[in-house]
Amino acid sequence: MVPRDDDWKVLGYSSRIVTVQHIATSAQAAFDDDNYDEYRSDAPRGVDCGVLLLKGQLVVQGDVGVVHPLRRGERYSATPTSLLAEAYLEASLDCHRWKIDFITLLGMHRVAHNPRPAGADIWDVMEGAAPDYSPDLYAHCRPLFNTSIDVLLRRFDRLIQNFGRVLPDDFQAELVRTQRQLVVEQFAYRALPELTAKVSGIDSQAMFRVRFLSVIALLKVIARKAEDAHAALVPKASRSDVARRRRRHRKPAAD
Repeated sequence: MVPRDDDWKVLGYSSRIVTVQHIATSAQAAFDDDNYDEYRSDAPRGVDCGVLLLKGQLVVQGDVGVVHPLRRGERYSATPTSLLAEAYLEASLDCHRWKIDFITLLGMHRVAHNPRPAGADIWDVMEGAAPDYSPDLYAHCRPLFNTSIDVLLRRFDRLIQNFGRVLPDDFQAELVRTQRQLVVEQFAYRALPELTAKVSGIDSQAMFRVRFLSVIALLKVIARKAEDAHAALVPKASRSDVARRRRRHRKPAAD
């Protein structure tokens, strides 16, 4: 089935039975709530349209939709394009959560006044805005490496758990590698005061600044890959949803 036809509408829910209708063909399917994980409505289209995270594969056969349950670890034979697009969008938004915490803590002026070379995006500008070390600034930025990275690690776990059946293996491996390196950066940031106090010759300025540069470098790879993949799956007219959903995440980090 072509991607533009991978579109369903929820007709009703009663006695644990969900009834859905394929919009292009009007085919209907009914299945109990043991066969799905979660439903997320798409607000602009209404509560009866959205993403239904299934525990099986829903296939149109004539005018009937048939549910084929998946065994644990089994992959879809044909990737649901709309769900894959949502997965990539979530990955991008997860990275931009940390970006927003960075800007909130350090101030928009630090990013806005940093030179922006032709073709550069926000991640490139953030690299130039990485702060210099001082004890007060170290304490001020601690939430970025405590709360914000903890949230990011949980969000990446959620991506793999919820979308593992549709996300490509290489993208999931990238998420796992990024999680591992984020834990290293988190540890290095926390250990910085003790290292500078006990080890002579430690360049606290360089040690401090490189923590930010490393996290930014990791997240911009994930964000760019996710955004490119999402753009390839979603019509251009629908991409304004990305900007709307990013704005909802403008919430400062807390230690």
